Amino acid sequence: MAAANALGFTVSLSPSPAPMRGTVTPLDLTQVIGDALPRKQTGAAMNELLSRAMRAIADSQSLQDERQLLTGEQRLNRSELRRAVFESAMARVEIRARRDDAAAKMS
Repeated sequence: MAAANALGFTVSLSPSPAPMRGTVTPLDLTQVIGDALPRKQTGAAMNELLSRAMRAIADSQSLQDERQLLTGEQRLNRSELRRAVFESAMARVEIRARRDDAAAKMS
């Protein structure tokens, strides 16, 4: 991301499949860096710059993956919460039914 920021671009971690304006894909970043470097740059300098850019992209993708995992965990937690609420409601219904049965037997 530092390479993209140095060139005036921002790397977006947008989860949307279609890149939004201002987002940089790995291919775009490679092309921009290649166009921005003077042609006299050595292959080693170009490789180092591309290596840094690709590490930045990998880091941003790792962050996005972590966000997606967190979203999955949140969904799981919500479903567990729904299940617990349902089980609690069913237990209350069962308690009421037993109470009603006991009251009916006593009368």
